[in-house]
Amino acid sequence: MRYTTLIRLIISTASLTSTAFAIEAANNSAIDAFLPEEVYPELQAIINSAEINAPSLQTHRNYNDEASERYEQAKARRYLNAKLYANIGPRNEYYQSGNSEDTSTFAMNTGINLYRPIYHWGAIEAGIKQAQLGSQSANLELEQKRSDLIRNLRADFLQLHLAEQAYNNELKKQKITDETIKRAELEHKSGKISKVKLRSILLEKEQSELSLERISARKQQITERFATTYGWKNPLKITATIPALDLEQALHWHKTAKQSLSKSAVYQLYPIQQQLNSLEHHKEQQVIIAANTRPLFNLFLSGVQGQRNTATDNDVSSFAVTAGINVSWNIFDGFRTRHQKMEAKIKQRRLEAQLEISASDLLLEQQRILNSLGLRLRELNILEQRYSIQSDEYLEAKQDLEAGRITEPQLQASELALETMQYKLYEARANTLMGISDYREFTRMTTTEN
Repeated sequence: MRYTTLIRLIISTASLTSTAFAIEAANNSAIDAFLPEEVYPELQAIINSAEINAPSLQTHRNYNDEASERYEQAKARRYLNAKLYANIGPRNEYYQSGNSEDTSTFAMNTGINLYRPIYHWGAIEAGIKQAQLGSQSANLELEQKRSDLIRNLRADFLQLHLAEQAYNNELKKQKITDETIKRAELEHKSGKISKVKLRSILLEKEQSELSLERISARKQQITERFATTYGWKNPLKITATIPALDLEQALHWHKTAKQSLSKSAVYQLYPIQQQLNSLEHHKEQQVIIAANTRPLFNLFLSGVQGQRNTATDNDVSSFAVTAGINVSWNIFDGFRTRHQKMEAKIKQRRLEAQLEISASDLLLEQQRILNSLGLRLRELNILEQRYSIQSDEYLEAKQDLEAGRITEPQLQASELALETMQYKLYEARANTLMGISDYREFTRMTTTEN
């Protein structure tokens, strides 16, 4: 497919694209209510800090600055170039006819060369455009790194809450295990349980201690990442809870998002914008290649101060000025430029085909993420109901204990079942929040100006 064909395709869908962007913007506004920083307001301060202090983003800002400087360098090709020079050394003059004798002197020449392009068939402008596109690509990459960093930060923040909840649950479980061990030791002494049974119960305590160490190590690792990866040096506020989501509102957003899926909006996503930049960069390269086979026009001015011999005297100080239009024309280069043009056309077709494939793949990935999110929301809805049932069962167990219908260990078993269900519920909530965060970052549109 030719580049012009691709442009016509994009222009023909311009009105649909503007409508899709408006719908996508509304969807993004709705999805923002389910981002982790909306659930945990303190997380927004950490994100704001990471955008400034994260070492990886600081490095990529340097890449951005480098690309900006390359753009300024490219623009300098439009301007006047001036060079001063000086030559010093022996000068020999040999006369091939007449009665003049050859001379040998030690002299110094100084001069100035001024040069400015007049017309290079758009090659200079194409080089400047390429540098501008490179600056935009660097900015797009910075935005993508920022998006990935925020997504990882949200995940670590939620994992830290889950780890805290798991740690608390393990402490409660260990407390119950300690009481179980005391009863088991008494029962073993009275012969009610065997030594093997007692050893099994003691092993549960050892397993619980190992779990606590593992959870503590995970918490420490995540906490250290907040300092080293995200640049956050302040204490973290961890509540060990994952608040409930408004499932009805989330399901409504999910339905709207699926209905508004559009391939036209995909062209504003970071990967496609990068490919469009590459395609435009290659288009400008073809302008530069074409200019290599045409005459190039430049203004020049040269002034030389030195010494020379004349008919009446030797070593006469002189200043020679030359000005005019310089024309250079590459009329034959062994067909190198011809093959460069052919290669460029083949590459253009490849880039255009790859662009179409990428747009289709991204739309499919968007559909996949939404389908996965839909399943997560439904699973979360089921877990919310199961947790409600488990809570009611625990309340009934407490009433049964007061009425003497069950024993204390049975109540403790009910309490452990409730804690386990609560952790599963929190985990499902965190996974749903992360799924929404991933979709938000995946569909984040570019803000780079062309």
